[in-house]
Amino acid sequence: QLERERHRQERAEKFRREQQERQLQFDKLFNDTMAKIHAPPTPSPWAKNLEVLQAHFDELSKKGDEQKKKWQEARRLKNSGFLASRTIRWQPVTRWTAATGGQDAGLVIASWEDLHVLKWSGVKPHIACITMVPPGTPSLHHMMYFVDN
Repeated sequence: QLERERHRQERAEKFRREQQERQLQFDKLFNDTMAKIHAPPTPSPWAKNLEVLQAHFDELSKKGDEQKKKWQEARRLKNSGFLASRTIRWQPVTRWTAATGGQDAGLVIASWEDLHVLKWSGVKPHIACITMVPPGTPSLHHMMYFVDN
């Protein structure tokens, strides 16, 4: 009888220790979970990489915008004489040299925005050839093939 009571008490003590260990494990898990829920979010490696790519894209975009503004300003200065008159005249080719004062007028780059406000002055041409020349080094080859053909 005494042996049985001692054995019962040992089992009860063992059960209490296991219960306390489980309770401690649960409390630790609960506290860790609550800490993660209330902690500020930390981005994943994928999100961090995405932020780096976005910053790089923004930097490139800003550089592109700056370059575009430089090109527009250069084009505006180059075209200022041609576009300042607000009219377009179709002069015979033989008079081009006289019209430019003996100097080459050079390439004039004009966009639709530049040209749509201009008005024709004098006789309108019967035939005109307009072509698009893509920017860049290959443009020379495009023009050679265009003129030859």
